Amino acid sequence: MSKRIVVIGNGQFAVTCLKLMLCAGVVVPLVIADPELYVLAGLLPAFCRKMKLRLIETADINSPATLDAVSSARPDFLFSIYNVRIIKQTLLGMARIATINFHNGPLPRYRGVNIYSWAIINGERRHGVTWHLVDEGIDTGAVLGQKMFPLEARDNPVTLLSKGFRAGTDVLDALLPELLAGRIDARKQDDSIATYYSKKDIPNNGCLNFDWSFDQIERFVRGLDFRPFENRFVHPSTSFKGVRFYPQTVKYVSNSHTETPGRIVDISDDSIRVQAADAVVALSHILNERSQPVSTRELQSTLHLEKGEILT
Repeated sequence: MSKRIVVIGNGQFAVTCLKLMLCAGVVVPLVIADPELYVLAGLLPAFCRKMKLRLIETADINSPATLDAVSSARPDFLFSIYNVRIIKQTLLGMARIATINFHNGPLPRYRGVNIYSWAIINGERRHGVTWHLVDEGIDTGAVLGQKMFPLEARDNPVTLLSKGFRAGTDVLDALLPELLAGRIDARKQDDSIATYYSKKDIPNNGCLNFDWSFDQIERFVRGLDFRPFENRFVHPSTSFKGVRFYPQTVKYVSNSHTETPGRIVDISDDSIRVQAADAVVALSHILNERSQPVSTRELQSTLHLEKGEILT
């Protein structure tokens, strides 16, 4: 008898995973998508309508109505695929065999949220994604499958998102036949090496520190660069006389380090050059305190920025 899988998910990655499941002969009696995910909304519902799969669009996956729908679907497995909502105990217990989640970090390290940003800021050389069983903790369940990949110097959260989805697809493709055959080989996580990032964890409160090296500053800015998508985490910021502004790009200029860190070395039409601990860096693609794009000259005029001033 074909296994029954209920999917709670969003975006193209959930669509790709659903295709793998359907090709494996799985019955998908219900899909739950989140209409509040601004970037991902619409992709999964469109696929469900095309494939005539039953769909519920809700941000409250633990509501009585959603629980009734899941219960009536009689799932063997419940899959959480790029789902940002907490699966509470009642919903968790509705899968006959297991509830399984995709996480964009190499568990037990990098539990939590905003993981790709933290990996870049922390200077990781490799990163990975994990499929794991869901328990009552956050990303604490036993690991079913994991794949690591290089984190390269040009990667930002958007490029890591693509890498993570490709790796996640590869793992699920290998994992599905085992699960459907009743073979669940799960490895308990080692809590002694676990790390966790919550929504309240903000790297250095979003503030650039010019006492850092160029490499630290560059990773910090790149790790918070979500373009062309909206930044829902935090923009890297600096300030002058209490007014914040937000550079989205930083580039190496020279290895000079004769000035006080934070001192403006030069202002051009496209950048503000500032002394860091070990180099002069160019800040560009700047947003003003209202997070709106602003030219360097406009910012200079508004804040009365001059060469020799100190950014804080």
